[in-house]
Formats: sequence, C-alpha cells, structure tokens
Amino acid sequence: MKKVYLFRISLALASLLFILPSGAESPPAALRGHVLLSDKRFPVAAASPAALRKQSKTSFIQDKQTKNWKIYIAAFLRAPLAGNEYKIKVYDDSGKARSLLVTQDQFADARGRETLFAEITLEPRQVGVNKQLLIHVEDTGAKILGSAQLKIIGESPKFSGKVEFKEE
Repeated sequence: MKKVYLFRISLALASLLFILPSGAESPPAALRGHVLLSDKRFPVAAASPAALRKQSKTSFIQDKQTKNWKIYIAAFLRAPLAGNEYKIKVYDDSGKARSLLVTQDQFADARGRETLFAEITLEPRQVGVNKQLLIHVEDTGAKILGSAQLKIIGESPKFSGKVEFKEE
C-alpha cells in the first residue's frame, strides 16, 4: 500500500515538472519598465511576454476616415502605482528639444497596480503628422514608470498655394 501511495505521489510531482514552464517569467516581471503599443487591444491575460512583444508596434498609420491614431497601451511599471491615478504624456521627440504635446489623466481600478492597460486617441491638430513621439506613463508625482517611442505616419494637409484677396 505504501509503495503504491509513494509511486502515485512521485508520478504526480514528475507530471508537474513537465506542465510548469521552467524559468518562465510572468509578463510584468519580464517586461518591467516597458510600455508596449499596438493598434489592437492587448489581451488582459497574455500567454507570454513574447506574445505581447509580437503584437507590439512602433509605427502607426493614420486612420483614413477619422484622420486620427488610436493607440492601445500595455504598461508594465518599474514600481507599483502609488495611488489609482496616473498620467500618459506624449512628447514630440523629432527635433533636438523635446516638447510636451498631450497629457491624459487615467485611473486604475485599484492601488498598487504593476500592469496598466489603456487606449489613447491622437489627433493631427494635437500632435501633427509624420513625427517621432515619446510616451511616458507617470505617477501623480511625475515619476516616470515606463516609456516607449513611436512614429506616427499620416497625410499632411495639402495647400494649393493660391491666395485670394477680397476688397472690403
């Protein structure tokens, strides 16, 4: 009886070794401090960091109908969120001087989050077109918890070059 019992326990433990991935990290640990961007929603329960990175993009093309860019964000923070409020800041990183273009306040559902999912919509009047941008996810105390670079591609407004003068 004891031999059968020990055999079953050893068989169960051996099967667990094959089921559990060795050395696999959870996405927050593997991607700590990274902000991943996509034009599609990220799965909330991802299978692996590799799957998230595969979905991630750095170049975004302007939507033809709305003329905007919709960007989905998965932020894996360097440190847990102190409160439940955080900011997403978008900077122009095209030139020598970095300038702030957009700030959006966001709210997490609980304090101490290490992973945040959000979406932002960028309009051409806010950010321009064909630019290199930098996105920061910041705590309320302006502490940078993660960042990512992206490039937005779109059609710039076309001007005819003709000027009409009216006499009043």
